[in-house]
Amino acid sequence: MRFMFFFFIFFCQLLFNIMMAIGIPESGTTGLILALKIKSSSTGVFILAMVGWAMWMILCVVGGFVVVKIHYHYRHSGYSVQKAQMEAGTAVAQNEGVRGAVVAGVKSSL
Repeated sequence: MRFMFFFFIFFCQLLFNIMMAIGIPESGTTGLILALKIKSSSTGVFILAMVGWAMWMILCVVGGFVVVKIHYHYRHSGYSVQKAQMEAGTAVAQNEGVRGAVVAGVKSSL
């Protein structure tokens, strides 16, 4: 379950990094589109925007490399989706908050 949680969170972070590297106008990002848009108006700002784009691209590449390495470790350590589902079910069943909610729901339905 920890691997699945990691993959979900890290995938969201990777998508955020890609969005920032693209630089969608009027979204507060400093990416490639913004840099190319302001190229003709100011050379200094263009250079700063390109530095920002380069940093976001480095984050994207390193993030992709990390996901590949963790996925390799995940596959070769004997984990599977079925094991993660069983672990998640066990964790939910052992959670006192979930047990209390189920008991309260059953009592209120009777």
